Amino acid sequence: MPTATGAEAAHPLASQADSLAALQALVPEVGRPIVVQFGSERCAHCPQTTLRLSQLTADYTFEWVYKDVSADLCEEFQITRLPALVVWLGPEAYSVHEGLRGAQADSIIKDCCWPRRVQMDADF
Repeated sequence: MPTATGAEAAHPLASQADSLAALQALVPEVGRPIVVQFGSERCAHCPQTTLRLSQLTADYTFEWVYKDVSADLCEEFQITRLPALVVWLGPEAYSVHEGLRGAQADSIIKDCCWPRRVQMDADF
C-alpha cells in the first residue's frame, strides 16, 4: 500500500493516522497536506487512483496515506463510494472526494496541494 511521497520518504507517523485526532496532531509535524486515499482490493477503480497519486507525487507536495475501506477513519469521514480521497489540512480545512473516476485525482491534487519546487544546483 502506498505511503511514499515522491523523492521524500513518508512521515513515519503517517501510517498511524487512524483517527481525526491523529490526523490533526500530524499536520504540524508533517508540514504539508495529508492526502488519505480510501480503497479496497475489490474496488475496480481504486488501482487507477493509486497510479495517478503515485505519478502526482513527483510534481506536488503532499503526504499520501492509504487506508482500507474497513478502517475506522473511513467511517469518521462517512465515506460511501470508492475510491475516495480526503485532503486534510486541519479540522476546518479538509475536503472529501468520493467515487473518483479517470483523472479526477489529478484535479483534486492540483487544486489542494503545492507544486514541488525545482532544486537548482550551482551549474544551473
